[in-house]
Amino acid sequence: MSRWGIGSKIISVSIPYAVVAIIVSLFFPDYTRIDVIPYLWMASAGGVLIIMGVIFLVRAAREFTTGFNQCRLVTTGIYGHVRNPIYAAWIFFIIPGIGLVLNSWIVIMTALVAYVCFRCCIKEEEVVLEDAFGDEYRAYREHVGQLVPNPFRETFRVN
Repeated sequence: MSRWGIGSKIISVSIPYAVVAIIVSLFFPDYTRIDVIPYLWMASAGGVLIIMGVIFLVRAAREFTTGFNQCRLVTTGIYGHVRNPIYAAWIFFIIPGIGLVLNSWIVIMTALVAYVCFRCCIKEEEVVLEDAFGDEYRAYREHVGQLVPNPFRETFRVN
């Protein structure tokens, strides 16, 4: 498996859906527009989500790259709270933020498409990590959530 994990699989499904969703939104805005919230508020919230997501993504990518280059399992920083922060940044922040800025519920649904693809493919990545890191990864996986931090657990610490 490459350093990108299952990211290429998620992208290969999500990008085509997103392109179709954007085209549909452009040609049929009356059917895809979100009218329950004033656009200024929605676009502002979308901008905040995008900024938060990019910050989250960049920080996670830096931590991952350092660990990957050292051939070690990253379990600190953002990875001490969430096992897959790069995927989480896209699914929970960036994609929904883009959908809000574009004022399109069908574009926001791209996040659901990406999440379903993630759930279908993540086992493959986890098997590779378990083979590479054994008990260290199993302990980490039991303690840290895939995409969402567990608020009832402390940050994961290696003993």
